[in-house]
Amino acid sequence: MKSWSVDSKALYLCDNGACYCGRHLGATATFSGHDISGQAVERVTPAGVRACRDSGWEPRCEACGATASVLH
Repeated sequence: MKSWSVDSKALYLCDNGACYCGRHLGATATFSGHDISGQAVERVTPAGVRACRDSGWEPRCEACGATASVLH
């Protein structure tokens, strides 16, 4: 079983399209990899950032406004 870890500088997508950085992900998601609704949390990949930007949406943390880098 793969262990779950959170990168504070990465962005994550949660239930209902919510987007948070690792610092604002929340305790349940940080420790389990699932948000409070039970939805698996997904890390936004560099390819995902590019795809979002191509469609006109800049992924950013809803709490602090942090954006993702396409470099890591």
